[in-house]
Amino acid sequence: MTTLTHTLFGVVLAKISVDIGMIPATSQVIYPLSIIAANLPDFDVLYVPMSKNHRASIMHTPLLWVGIIGCCYIAGLVIRPILPYVHILAIGVISHLLLDTICMRSGIRWLYPFSTKFFDVLKPVKNMHLEDKRAFIKAYITHPVMLIESVVVGLLIFVYVKM
Repeated sequence: MTTLTHTLFGVVLAKISVDIGMIPATSQVIYPLSIIAANLPDFDVLYVPMSKNHRASIMHTPLLWVGIIGCCYIAGLVIRPILPYVHILAIGVISHLLLDTICMRSGIRWLYPFSTKFFDVLKPVKNMHLEDKRAFIKAYITHPVMLIESVVVGLLIFVYVKM
């Protein structure tokens, strides 16, 4: 999925968290935190070249996030006021990994380090060259992931407007 989809998920997650009373409406950090959490696994693009599949990095492996979120959760049990924010972190990261399982290139390695197999919902486009923007755009708009992503974005916008 694209950054737009992950970001919109983060915005909707923040709004729902405030609306159900999980996070105080006066919180200044809920929207930025939620957006960052929903995009956090993609921070690997800072050190993975565009010519490589960044979903093969450690940042897209659930076991890493289980460890990080587990440590944050333990801290939340000690410092109770941060616990709702740990939940936001967990939901944002998990949503990212789930959404990236529906992608054009490879999915993610759900069982890493026990297996290097990529799990994906759709058939990945092989030999996609991200440097050729025209070829990438053509591959994207002709791939079923565009339709799925459009539906997800539409649903996120609908949920945000209705809440």
